[in-house]
Amino acid sequence: MDKVKSVVYGEYFADMSKGGVVYSANDGFMLISGYDQQDIDDGKVNLFDFIPEELLAKYKGLVSKSTDGMKPVLIQHPLIKKDGSVITVLCYGFPFEEDGIGKARILITDYTEHMNLISKYNSSQSELDALISAVPGGVVILEIKNGDLSIFKTNDEFLNMMESDKNLAGSSFRSLMDEESFEGLYKKVCICAENNGSLDFELKRQQTDGTYKWFRIYGNLYKHSNGLPLFYTVVMDITNDIRLCNELSVEIEKFKVIADNTDELYFEYDVENDSMRLTTTLSRYMVNDQNCIENYLASDRPREFVHPKEYDKFITEYKKFLESARRGSFEVRTKAYDDDYTWYNAACVSFENEQNKVVKVFGRLACIQHLKSLKKKIDKDSKYITYLLETDSLTGLLNRHTFVKKAEEVLNSPDHNCVYGFVYSDINEFSYVNENFGFQAGNDMLKDLAECVLDLDTNVLGCRIYSDFFIGLYKANTREELISSIEKRNIEFTNKQKIKYPASDIRISCGIYVVTDTLIDVNVAIDNANLARRSVKNNSSVIYGIYSGRMRTQRAYEQSICSELHPAIDNREIEMFLQPKFNLVDRTIIGAETLARWRNKDGSYKMPFEFIPVLEKVGYIDELDFFIFEEALSTLEKWKKQNKKLLPLSVNFSQKHIFRPDFAKNIISTAQKYDVDPSLVELEITESSFSGDTAALFNVMDKLRSYGFMISIDDFGIGYSTLSVLMKAPVDIVKIDKSFIDNIAQNKMERSYVSNMCKLIETAQKDVIFEGVETEDQAKILSESGYTKAQGYLFERPIPLNDFNKKFMSD
Repeated sequence: MDKVKSVVYGEYFADMSKGGVVYSANDGFMLISGYDQQDIDDGKVNLFDFIPEELLAKYKGLVSKSTDGMKPVLIQHPLIKKDGSVITVLCYGFPFEEDGIGKARILITDYTEHMNLISKYNSSQSELDALISAVPGGVVILEIKNGDLSIFKTNDEFLNMMESDKNLAGSSFRSLMDEESFEGLYKKVCICAENNGSLDFELKRQQTDGTYKWFRIYGNLYKHSNGLPLFYTVVMDITNDIRLCNELSVEIEKFKVIADNTDELYFEYDVENDSMRLTTTLSRYMVNDQNCIENYLASDRPREFVHPKEYDKFITEYKKFLESARRGSFEVRTKAYDDDYTWYNAACVSFENEQNKVVKVFGRLACIQHLKSLKKKIDKDSKYITYLLETDSLTGLLNRHTFVKKAEEVLNSPDHNCVYGFVYSDINEFSYVNENFGFQAGNDMLKDLAECVLDLDTNVLGCRIYSDFFIGLYKANTREELISSIEKRNIEFTNKQKIKYPASDIRISCGIYVVTDTLIDVNVAIDNANLARRSVKNNSSVIYGIYSGRMRTQRAYEQSICSELHPAIDNREIEMFLQPKFNLVDRTIIGAETLARWRNKDGSYKMPFEFIPVLEKVGYIDELDFFIFEEALSTLEKWKKQNKKLLPLSVNFSQKHIFRPDFAKNIISTAQKYDVDPSLVELEITESSFSGDTAALFNVMDKLRSYGFMISIDDFGIGYSTLSVLMKAPVDIVKIDKSFIDNIAQNKMERSYVSNMCKLIETAQKDVIFEGVETEDQAKILSESGYTKAQGYLFERPIPLNDFNKKFMSD
């Protein structure tokens, strides 16, 4: 067997903007390719010159795909050296950008010897198979009979092999082998009889002296006797061949590990002699002239170079490979190959002899220090991203989604000796503070309230829902103690603002819902606290409101909303409003979002927050969503017939019914009623939908996109989805929630946050549009940052369809 040579690695850098010119390389590359430093300095080396003409187009395609997606790629290909000779290399390319210029870092290693070894092995195996097929042996004719293989006739050679001194004709072949082997042979014989094919079966049989022999059985359909198939089979003793093959497979497995893992450090451990042979000379340790460490385990040599914290793990893992034949890997810090302790991955395979005793362990060591460092950075970044996704960036409190989740966990394991309460709060005249003292003053006030929320001993969880609306979960020994702590909090906040704004009377409106049943839905508890807050809103003489039965009138209102919905749709009191979407640069209209408005008898309108939450709660939101959907389709169809410019329309769908099995089917069948290109319809899925079964949600999205609809995430960023989900989501457009740009004109940190978030979204290849653009400063900042799509009051409020047609669709 050929001696394993040290693996040589080459590294070079190519400028893809200059057609692949190599501008830097190491000595390994020079050794492999034959080029020298002067060739590179003269700009004469190009990575595409390495590739044979017939493979150049395919290679360029792989390189282009890698650089476009900024993903590393592994390629095995022929390489033309400077002298014109051709070798086979493994090439691992890493595309990157430097100063805006596309470049690539490429690692190569000469793979020619490994390919030659594989070819040599395949050739040897073919010659061995041909030799075995020609060796004469025992003959036995078998008969398939009553689910058995009956011996019809044999020769003496076969009887000698089976250690039998009597004629076996008429007996079962089953008696000559174990049951498992017989079942395998019988199954193969039946298949060959059915297909008139040939038999090739390998049998391991225990002899009378306890040793094992291997036989190979070749056979063909011979003739039929009484309608039963007979098989003429030749049996050959291949025991020596099997042993030779096992030894050969050990060597082949070694090279397979090398071929599969192109790192530079390999070892072979001889169990019987306790010697560790290395492919890399370790001058810092005592080795013999064969580059072996003698008495490797007996003298505890690993302790010299394995990190003390990993030593016990190393010994435990390594000894597993000495117990039985196996494959595996483990990680360890060692300074055997570096001056300092460095992380390596040890991939090992152990081999047994015919007595099932491990005799060899072969493996490779790959440096993974850079991967460890990268993982540490990724973990740190992931924790920070998780923090950003779960908390409010201004106050550090939880966002609503995370608050609900954690509150459910608290109530699922309550302290039954305590009283729990939800407190919903907002700041009276908060808009006055923003308008008269500036957004920074408003932000400081929100932070003050957040501190008051968290500083109470009774506080369990705190959440900023949006703007100046806060919700908290509190726990106290008694109901009175809980209420008293909230009163103390409100007074503390008011006094603090009195110091800052002596002429003002800044107070908190808050509602308290004392939990009577910890099984209550957290969202219902929040709504109850909000009802209590609304009951005392703008009443400066009342510090807090407590939820009670008198608030059932609100529920009665909700019931009236539900009972009036269908008549309102039939009488067209539900109307579709449109809010235009604009290009931030040239201020041209690029589409519109459809919104539902409910016209009262006196001509005024119910706002969405007055009826949509109610409909979502009771499940009537389906009818409203599909009514607006059909209104959008009908409008697009009319514009098409009138030869109007066709603007894409987006339609919102509640998460309450998006997971129903027939949702996608109903959407498609509804669209098929109208002569409308589905690509003009953008289906908006709220980000809250991603908190459920994402696999089912993605399945629905895929069906709708395959039909031609555009899919967008609405209100993105309020904390329901993760970036990993966004990367996989079959979504075309991400609509950034208004809360992210409210303060970007005044707050540099928030501008940076929005910019970084959008870069991550664009990395996922999604389009971006901003909601709630209300000022020219906001529009200017977004457009200068490269974002061109937005909607908001700066351009236009939601308006009735007729007004929209007159203003934006007239000739």
